[in-house]
Amino acid sequence: AGLAALAASEASQAAVVLSTFSNVDLTGAYATPVLIDIDGNGTTDFTITGEVTPNPALFISGSLASVVADDFGVRDMDGYVYGNGSTLPNGAYSTTNANLHFPFEGLERGEFYAGVRFTRDNGFGSETHFGWLHFQMPTDGTINGATLIGGGWENNSYTSITIGAVPEPSALVFSFAAGAATLLRRRRK
Repeated sequence: AGLAALAASEASQAAVVLSTFSNVDLTGAYATPVLIDIDGNGTTDFTITGEVTPNPALFISGSLASVVADDFGVRDMDGYVYGNGSTLPNGAYSTTNANLHFPFEGLERGEFYAGVRFTRDNGFGSETHFGWLHFQMPTDGTINGATLIGGGWENNSYTSITIGAVPEPSALVFSFAAGAATLLRRRRK
């Protein structure tokens, strides 16, 4: 019981949760939109669509979600702190629709992190959460090999997140310990 209480306490303070998706191929987004559920609650937070002709491109949108962008498209936010009251990079703003990869317009950058904001239903209403999506885009003028590598989000509502941050190792250890204690308790019964 002591370990479970400690793990629960640690979990309530734990900030970053990694999303359950990884290495999602975006090459076919021009034919079939890619739906992204960053927090795994069964609700689509973002949609990635694309086109092959006349110019290969990928776009990201969210109905109750937004991404940090500028007039060219999604900004690389790796290492920035994003949240309520945070200062965005010069010229950046939060938008529900943005170019994700658009070589014809000069938006072709390889690996980068996008800062995102989304709403999550808590059973009593919706809360704002901040997170990040990690992308690998081709640099050959196509969308071939475009990949959503992964994502993460802050589990405490209205709390800023460092883009690209991963869970604290101590939080993972306590979560593992709590799970192991629960399994042992079930085996004894």
